[in-house]
Amino acid sequence: MYTKTTFYLLIVFIIFFPSYAYSLDMIEDLLPQEENYTALFPRTFLMKGLAFTNNCEISGPIEIIINNNPETEQFEFIFTSPLSKAELIIDKHLNAKSSKTSFVKTFPELIKKAGHDKRVYSREKNGKKPESIVLTHFLAKKEKKKKSFSCDRNTFPSDTVMFILQILLLKGIKKNFLLDIISLEDALKVRMNMTYYFTDNVLALSKNFPFPRGIEEAVRPDELYHVFKMKLHGLAGLFIQTSWFFVFKAEYPFSFIIYWGGEGKTAEVFYFLENKYTVK
Repeated sequence: MYTKTTFYLLIVFIIFFPSYAYSLDMIEDLLPQEENYTALFPRTFLMKGLAFTNNCEISGPIEIIINNNPETEQFEFIFTSPLSKAELIIDKHLNAKSSKTSFVKTFPELIKKAGHDKRVYSREKNGKKPESIVLTHFLAKKEKKKKSFSCDRNTFPSDTVMFILQILLLKGIKKNFLLDIISLEDALKVRMNMTYYFTDNVLALSKNFPFPRGIEEAVRPDELYHVFKMKLHGLAGLFIQTSWFFVFKAEYPFSFIIYWGGEGKTAEVFYFLENKYTVK
C-alpha cells in the first residue's frame, strides 16, 4: 500500500516530469546547426543603459556593442559594465568561439565571492568527438580552475543567451523550449526551462523583485514586449525558484531592453534606454 506522501510524490513526478519534459523542444530543434545566421542580424548594434548588481546596490553605465562582421562571418561583442569588461566571438552558425571577461578591482568583495577576477573560454576540437568549451578561471593572474564541457547543439555558454533569444525572435520563433547552459561564473552545466510571454505588463512578472528606480523608462505601459523567463529544469527547478528574465521590443530587430534575475546579493538588473542599429 502507498502512503499519502508516496502517492502525492508520484502525482508530482507524473505531472512535472515525463509529459512536461517531452512536450518541449530542445534548442537544437529550433536553430539548425548548418544555417548561416549572419543574414538575419543587423550589421551593427549599440545598446546603452544602466546596470544594477549586488542586490541592485551597485550601479553604473552599461554598453553592449555587436558587430556582424561580413569579412570573418562572425559576431563580435564588447560588453562594458560597472563590474567588468568582456569580449565575445560567435561564429555564423551560433557557435561560441571564445570569450574573455575581466572584473574591475574596485569591488574586491565581489571578486572574493566569485573566487576569480578573470575568466576565459575557447572552443576546441576533440578528434571525432563533439567540440568542447574549455573554461578557465584566474585570480591575480594565477589559474584557479579549469573545466571542459562537451558542446553539442543544445549547449550554449551563459554569456550568449541574450543573443540566442534575439535570433529566435528574428526567425519568428516565440515558444517555450529547453536549453542547456554553461554557467560561466560557477563552471557548471545546467538545463533550463525557457518560458515565452507576450505582455504589456513586463515588471508584473516578478512582483517581489527589488527593481531600481527609473526602470519604468525602459518599458511603456501601452506597448507589448517579448519576454523569456529562464528557470532551472526538472527536480532542481522545484526546489530552487530563482528566475531570470530577458525582455525584447515587439518589432524588428527585437532590441534587447531589460534583463533581471537572481535573488539577495545575486539580484541584478540591466536596462537599456538607447538602442541603435545599422542594416547591411
